[in-house]
Amino acid sequence: MSKQDRNNSINNNENLENKLKFKAKAHNFSKATVSKSKNGTVDILLSIIDHVSQAVYVTDLSGCIRWVNLSACRISGHDEKELIGANMRILKSDHQDREFYENFWNEIINFGYWEGEIWNRKKNGVVFLQWLNIYAIEDDSGNKKAFLALCTDLSEKENFLAALNRSSFYDNLTGLPNQAHLRKLILDVSERQINQDMKHYFVALNIDRFSYINMSYGYSFGDQLLIEIGKRISSKLRDKDNVFRLSSDLFILLFTDIPNVDTLINIVKRINDLISNPYFINDKQVSITASYGISLYPDDGQDYDALMQNAEIALQVAKDSGKNTIKFFSPTMNEKATKWIKLGHELKYALLNNEMRVYYQIQVENRTGIIKGAEALVRWKHDRFGILGPGEFIPYAELSGLIVPLGYWVIESIFMLIKDFKDRKLPTIKYSINLSSKQITERNLVDEILKLSHRYGIDHAQVVFEITESSAMENTELTISVFRRLRENGFTLAIDDFGTGYSSLSYLANFPVDVLKIDRSFISNIDKNDNQRRITTAILSMAETIGLRTVAEGVETIEEVEFLSDKKCDLLQGFYYSKPIEKEKFEELLLKKE
Repeated sequence: MSKQDRNNSINNNENLENKLKFKAKAHNFSKATVSKSKNGTVDILLSIIDHVSQAVYVTDLSGCIRWVNLSACRISGHDEKELIGANMRILKSDHQDREFYENFWNEIINFGYWEGEIWNRKKNGVVFLQWLNIYAIEDDSGNKKAFLALCTDLSEKENFLAALNRSSFYDNLTGLPNQAHLRKLILDVSERQINQDMKHYFVALNIDRFSYINMSYGYSFGDQLLIEIGKRISSKLRDKDNVFRLSSDLFILLFTDIPNVDTLINIVKRINDLISNPYFINDKQVSITASYGISLYPDDGQDYDALMQNAEIALQVAKDSGKNTIKFFSPTMNEKATKWIKLGHELKYALLNNEMRVYYQIQVENRTGIIKGAEALVRWKHDRFGILGPGEFIPYAELSGLIVPLGYWVIESIFMLIKDFKDRKLPTIKYSINLSSKQITERNLVDEILKLSHRYGIDHAQVVFEITESSAMENTELTISVFRRLRENGFTLAIDDFGTGYSSLSYLANFPVDVLKIDRSFISNIDKNDNQRRITTAILSMAETIGLRTVAEGVETIEEVEFLSDKKCDLLQGFYYSKPIEKEKFEELLLKKE
């Protein structure tokens, strides 16, 4: 049914005002609500309902249809005249038995609500799957007056869900399987016990000095380099082997059924020789080296966490040995990882000696370019190595347990800045603070945050706490509990790096979050990548539908800005606007952009 046909039907039967009054009566809405139609509020509301993708039905208590929206006609194939006055049985597919409907009605009668999958039939006879939510509408006395049914056509969501599913198990930048995929494969290997005479090797591959490549050539160059490295590694693997990209320049190689260690070393050396050959990207040439840390299944661990931890310990030993080398994990490697402990010790004194710094990366409002927020990023001003980025010391902080005091130091630093700016009447914006999974497990985290906020007189509305998807999923129930308490106290909550790990509508429905930060791998070169455009558009549309604000990370070009502006992303963050900068320069920029 076309919109013109529907408009004709409305003109022939009743105008929007009368239709809304009927709907209001069915829902026992107040007269005040209906009277708002004088200024067009109700007409706008009805128009919005008409254009949502879900089918909306309002019925009386017998199931007789009294009102439908445009999507109900489009999805069912029936026009409005055929639906209005008919019973909801007009959609019945006969795919559900009597017991299904008995349970269905028992829940509605007893609890006033039902949701679940249901097979319905279109006018042309096609049977299709829907997700149905039914609400009983009651009056002030608790008497049921009508039913409201919201139907989502799951067949229409197939492409969107397929894209999200792919983003859940594959890295968007390189197309390689990601951490979630690796976890599942490790579980499969452990359950199958493939061949007890063969060994399975877990190889952590890290590009040496990759941060300097990003600093020298830019992140776009670094991204393209990672793509080429992934391709070269994949070309040398057997069919039964796999390569995964976990984060930045960390790759994991999973080799199954290897007869002996010499065979593995030969394979790794061939891969190393291949990726060490020069790369030619954007008329620039660069050569790289890599370090390798190897753990063995089942000797060094029988699950993902143990194998990953031990491979990373071996990897750190390889880097400490001068890089560009291969090291295996063994119990003695814990002793060889002295540098980890030593650096953790130095980090402790770095906090006491005021060697840590907070850098700020601004977030600007779409279209206006006005600074609305800033992400706090910690740096270490090391006396021998200069300014160290988080990737160079956060692993030590995690291992030594210092991530917790370091996290509190960052939080207090931001609260002090907010108070200072407030006292000096500087512009008021939001500040984003990252939380690690280890901080979430701290029993008194929220209480300590509230103590600090009280000490500095902080407006909680100015603070956004972020956690990455992967960190949030390490302990889902605890994360949800912590986030709920933070939100109850007026803080804003954000999911960082959205799209890189576990992205799904189900977990978003459970997490009390306000903001989605779209990972930079989706944004980089988005004007040239159709798949990135489709997924980013889907994420932005989904966020808008469920009422979440969005922040795009890693915005570097005007083309990316224009795309995101057109798609109505709320905030933009990246080198196009500013690199992370120290407090003094941040203050200058804030005043300049005011």
